[in-house]
Formats: sequence, C-alpha cells, structure tokens
Amino acid sequence: MDQDIDIETFCVRPNAAEAMSILSDLTSNPKVLELKYRNYLETPFNGYYFKIQYEQMPSEIWNIDMWLFSETRNGPLSRDLVSIMNDSLTIESRKYILNIKEELKKSLVLPSIYVYRAVLDHAIQCIEDFLNWMEQQDVDNQTNWRPSKNNK
Repeated sequence: MDQDIDIETFCVRPNAAEAMSILSDLTSNPKVLELKYRNYLETPFNGYYFKIQYEQMPSEIWNIDMWLFSETRNGPLSRDLVSIMNDSLTIESRKYILNIKEELKKSLVLPSIYVYRAVLDHAIQCIEDFLNWMEQQDVDNQTNWRPSKNNK
C-alpha cells in the first residue's frame, strides 16, 4: 500500500479542463511520476477525479487522490468521516490499522477505508484476518461506511 493523501474540492461549476491545466504544471517536476484524470460525472461518484503519483524516494511513492465536486453534490465524502473517525479510533485500533497498512504496503494496493472498517467494525487485528475479510468486499463500488460504534 502506497502512502496516500486524499483531497476533496468543492466549487459552484467544476471545470475539469481548468483543473488539469493547473495540475499539468506539476509534470515538470521529475518526482511526479504520473498524472491521471477521469470523468466520473455519470457515476455515483458524480465528480472529476485526478491522481498524482509522487516519488518521495525510490522506495516511497505517494498517491495524491483529488476529487473535484459541485458544492451541491450528495453522497459520501471523506470530510464527513473525520470527526466520527476521531471519536472511534483508540490507541489500540490505530496500532492495528498502521500494522495492517504497513503489511499491505509490501504487496497490495487497496483503499484505506477498508482497513479502518475492518479494524473498527469487525475487530480485525492482523493482516491475515484482514486479507480473508477483504475477499468478501466489493472494492469497485462506492462505500457509505461510517464507524458503527464509538470504540473509545
């Protein structure tokens, strides 16, 4: 699992061409390995997606996932998870999450939200249990998940 930064931006009239024009300036940076764009307007995501891969060091790649949404967008958003996630995380659950992410970093690329869900709602504590649990998950669909209980 690579390092990851998620950004959600909201505006009155999202303009993918304007956003891509601004982001294209980053291609002159030799540490920027990849710049992607995808139109998800006609999907449940209902926005524009941009991704930058940035090489911090040869063995450390950062994925910067950016969404451009209309300010009137309905649906799950990362920003809506921040306070409930902070209320749900414990020192112990953070440790499990970081351990699983560290193991995933060695071999797999999976959305981090599944690690949080596995640990907080399904008491997953190790990579083996996480991988078994992941076999039952559909990572191709948008998730509305929120922690189901306050774990503190």
